[in-house]
Amino acid sequence: MATSSTCPSFPAGGASGARAAAPLAGSSHRSLLQYYEGITYKHSSTTAVKGATAVAADASGNLFVVDQEAFVLDGTFAVVHRFRANGSFLGWWSLSWAGPVSPYSIAASGNNVYIVDLEAQSYTKWTLVGGFLSANGGGAVGTDGGFFNFPKGFAVNKANTEVYVCDDGNARVQATFGERGDGPSQLQSCAGVAVDDGGGVYVLDSEASNIKRFNGATGLSSVTALWDTSATLCTTDEPASGARVQKLVQVLPPPAPPQDGTPLQRRGRWTLQAKPPPRRPPPPRRPPLPPGYEPADPNYSPELEPPAPPPDNGPIRFTFQKKWDIPGAAGLAVDKDNNWYVVDGANSQIQKFASAGTKKAQMGDITLNNEKVLVQPVDVAVHEASGDVLVLDQLQACVVRLSFGGTFLSRWGSPGLGEEELSYPSALAVDGDTVLVVDSGNHRVAKYNITGSLIGYIGKNKKGGDGEYLAGSGDGYFDAPQGIGAGDGVAYVADQNNCRVQKFNISTGEFIGKWGQDGYEKGNFSFPQRVTVSRKDGTVWVTDSHAELPRVQQFSSTGSFLARFGELGTGGGYFGTLNAVAVDGAGGVYVTDDQGMVQKFAPIL
Repeated sequence: MATSSTCPSFPAGGASGARAAAPLAGSSHRSLLQYYEGITYKHSSTTAVKGATAVAADASGNLFVVDQEAFVLDGTFAVVHRFRANGSFLGWWSLSWAGPVSPYSIAASGNNVYIVDLEAQSYTKWTLVGGFLSANGGGAVGTDGGFFNFPKGFAVNKANTEVYVCDDGNARVQATFGERGDGPSQLQSCAGVAVDDGGGVYVLDSEASNIKRFNGATGLSSVTALWDTSATLCTTDEPASGARVQKLVQVLPPPAPPQDGTPLQRRGRWTLQAKPPPRRPPPPRRPPLPPGYEPADPNYSPELEPPAPPPDNGPIRFTFQKKWDIPGAAGLAVDKDNNWYVVDGANSQIQKFASAGTKKAQMGDITLNNEKVLVQPVDVAVHEASGDVLVLDQLQACVVRLSFGGTFLSRWGSPGLGEEELSYPSALAVDGDTVLVVDSGNHRVAKYNITGSLIGYIGKNKKGGDGEYLAGSGDGYFDAPQGIGAGDGVAYVADQNNCRVQKFNISTGEFIGKWGQDGYEKGNFSFPQRVTVSRKDGTVWVTDSHAELPRVQQFSSTGSFLARFGELGTGGGYFGTLNAVAVDGAGGVYVTDDQGMVQKFAPIL
């Protein structure tokens, strides 16, 4: 079969002998470079994935493909398709949660996916399974910080703490460096951006026909790296054969010239599956205002402004007490002595504090066979009888057990969609000698004994025709569950896409009850994220991770609403996108969000 290739090229722009480099993520040539790896694609209108505009890969090699022409429920919408590294279909989600007009590029880093919208002048942030977290950008063309003029690329640093947006119309990268010009630290355009493990930021300047490397901390071009970009990553179209993704590897020269002389190689190809994803209606672009609420601003538009909370949003019975700055703070746990533990995502460790906030220990910086034991920890729990610390590593899809003093004891779990495998595990809890792991990608909860032997599952999920487990909305079914709390033989699961909490008997797996629905009123949820059970009184606490209305809600064990607190903002007492919650024996509430800190709240007596 005849094959046509399209290889857009630039004139040579570098010193003699410079090694060729590929276009970067979100470039006008629609190819992706995640430092040392590039992916390109070409689509055919005969397949279900027929409007592919961007593709990214996470650290596990799973692919995320933006499709602008997906046909869902008799309408055309932009969606993201997920594939395993071998090309098998994992799932999809609609982009109409945030209403992007023209999704242009995509990046995956840590636990999140980022999508740049060319016409909306913004980027959106999602979980790896499609939970909408936030929209960022001024929403209109602008030159001030936080505004964009046709953003075309996106990158995140290794620690997942800094984002870089390629602001093409303003010839700069935000966070913020670059200005229009032809000097060593100036740009004529910005068509793509990528970040290496050392924090170096690579910018594709298509107008200048070169790639520049900037210092990510200072924004200065530490090396004037003008590399020949004539050898781009090619797109390939095989007529009538369907959409294809090609993965190629090409080494870019770091600041010092490479010594291995690695050539450009083809490393495989994936066929984007023609079978359409299961149909479900896309959510509205913006939720309507709560019933009975009238905005003070007569020009209010739900398309442009976040909805305000309804008048009856429940009593606030907790007040801010203290905060600790911990970059990448994620999962939380409290032990029987009221020590609290937090996942230090930036350093892939666990930090332990006394209830007053004095640091007592850090653990997890362990190497076995020249490999780090913890790579991407997301949650932590404590086994009460032994004091051992259990850590959930999402990237490795495993549970790591550490002793009270931080010594490595054991590890179990592996990534996949089959029995005894985990897909994007997001949270864990311990009840007695039972360890519960939220297997988000497989829409279930896995049960293990304390030594790591699988003893069963919670959740009624069914396999689809491709062998993957399917989401559901009935009693006992999950759709991308995210959090779990446990106590006295009962588990409470945050069923994120169904906007509810479900309650189960841990021993039998029997469904007991549920509460909540999509909404902002007290007792309802937008994006329920994490759950914990209070050591003091057995009440159930749930974080709602909506980016514009973050809140923590307290319920009785039967689901009766008791209290809430939370307000959007920065600094102590305010939240960004909420993550985890834990409650100590004195009633103190610890909360993490995406601002890189742990906050403690105390009950108002």
